[in-house]
Amino acid sequence: MSARSLPCYAILSHCWGEGEVLFADVQDLSVARQKPGWMKVEKACWSARRIFQCDWLWDDTCCIDKSSSAELSEAINSMYAWYESAEACLAYLHDVEDGSAFDDSRWFTRGWTLQELIAPRTLIFFSKSWNQIGNRQAYARELEQITGIDAGALRNLGWTPADLLSGRSVAERMSWASRRETTRPEDMAYCLLGIFGVNMPPIYGEGEAGAFRRLQLEIIQRTNDRSILAWGHSIPELEPWSSGSPLPSYQSQSLESLDSHRLWAPGRMLSPSPTYFPPTRNKRTKITSDMSRWLSIQPIRELHYTHTNAGLRIQLPLRRTSITIGSPPRHLYYGALGCLFTGDSELKRDEPDGIVALLLVRTMEEPGVYVCVQGCNKVRDGPRRWRGDPYRPGDTPTRVTTIPIREPIRAADWKVSTIYIATNETEDD
Repeated sequence: MSARSLPCYAILSHCWGEGEVLFADVQDLSVARQKPGWMKVEKACWSARRIFQCDWLWDDTCCIDKSSSAELSEAINSMYAWYESAEACLAYLHDVEDGSAFDDSRWFTRGWTLQELIAPRTLIFFSKSWNQIGNRQAYARELEQITGIDAGALRNLGWTPADLLSGRSVAERMSWASRRETTRPEDMAYCLLGIFGVNMPPIYGEGEAGAFRRLQLEIIQRTNDRSILAWGHSIPELEPWSSGSPLPSYQSQSLESLDSHRLWAPGRMLSPSPTYFPPTRNKRTKITSDMSRWLSIQPIRELHYTHTNAGLRIQLPLRRTSITIGSPPRHLYYGALGCLFTGDSELKRDEPDGIVALLLVRTMEEPGVYVCVQGCNKVRDGPRRWRGDPYRPGDTPTRVTTIPIREPIRAADWKVSTIYIATNETEDD
């Protein structure tokens, strides 16, 4: 059925509970009415008719035949569009009493409800007793505090959802899901398909890391946005590295301003989970197509980058630091991504504060091939400090750094190069 021929319909957003009305149940309404979830369906239908004059309601519990893998795959890939096309979305918060705050509702912690928050043109929140709480636009400021999604995006401000998403970096959109969870691990990737305009078949059993890797590779094929590599501002722990790795774990040899015994380790090129895109950092990551303005270099000719069997082929400005690591010692490089780190206050949200760069080391085996490394929280070329610098060395590992724009940046420091970033072998597991 084409979009033009669709009837006016409302759509339900909710958290699944015990006794939901399933597709098989609605084939016999006498059975469906006996289920605990029937009251929710009935109240949703009544609200859709009374408030929005819609004769139809779509509910994921009973409108998808999950026994059909083809129908399930179509639903997962079409879900965002279905919420976007609805006359209105009814967000039912089953754990919020009338007159109480909704900050702690489980609805805000679920992966699938992220697209259900963003995609609809109109979204109304309902309490446990099915009384209206308010709409998304009216609560945009509160929702920003709860979800990490800035209020401007939530208000829509006359924009279509597609326009809003295209204006947000990949890293920022990933950060919206960083504090959410799903029942099935793979769904943490599948629930983001519509937010990135990606279609791919679900493969339950591949695990969260496998599904999320496939999602990132699909995104790379569709965009020049390099912020997808700007994850890992803070990594909970250094992951173990196999003894057969081409770049074994090593320690810093010349970090005068930091702990000289800091452990360094090879890192992944792609993130294993949205968790590694924290809102406190990635919400402030903005893309730029003009790195020459900030680094005093010639414009980058190849903004696109591709994934190959040799790794990620990408052209980017490189800067060799004075830091050497490993034995034999190898220099640490900054690889400037096409993204800027903006101010953390609302007034400075669009003002660039620093350049986001990967931490890279050139491999001994193949010239032109680099590997991501992860180490201490802040990397510097020696003991220098910048007055009022908000970034401090810490114990939390990281794989990216931020180069303050206020530091004088000389063209001679940077060289635009086409390199390959090797894929960590654990990413192919």
